[in-house]
Amino acid sequence: MCCKIFWKRIIPFALTCALGLCVVSWMISTYYKPQIYSIVLKGEPVFLKKPNPSYTEEAIKNKTEGKVTLNLKFNKLGKVENVEVIEGLPDGLTERTVEAAREIEVEPLKFLDQSHAFYATINYNFKIGK
Repeated sequence: MCCKIFWKRIIPFALTCALGLCVVSWMISTYYKPQIYSIVLKGEPVFLKKPNPSYTEEAIKNKTEGKVTLNLKFNKLGKVENVEVIEGLPDGLTERTVEAAREIEVEPLKFLDQSHAFYATINYNFKIGK
C-alpha cells in the first residue's frame, strides 16, 4: 500500500518539479541577456595647469625637431596617474615631456554628478625657431 502511494503521488510530483526547473532555466538563459554599457565621452579636458617642456641643450645642439605623443591616465581628482609614451624624440626631449606631463592638472571629469578617471592623448610639438 505504501509503494502505491509513493508511485502515484511522489514520483509525478518530483518529475513535474524537475521539468519545471528545466523550463525556468531554459527561459532565463534564452530571454535574460544582461546589458553592459560603456560610455565614451569625447571632447577636450579643461586644463587647470599644463606646463610646457623646455628644450635640452643637446636637442638644441642637434637641432632636434618633431612630436612627442603621450597617453595620460587621469584619476578622479584630475591629476596624472600614469604616463605612457606613444611616440618619442631623442636627446632628452621625451624625458622632459614626461616630467612636464606629470605636472598637468585638469578639471575632474564628471558624469551623473560623479567624478571619473579617464585617458587623454596629448601631443607636444618641438620646433626650433629661426
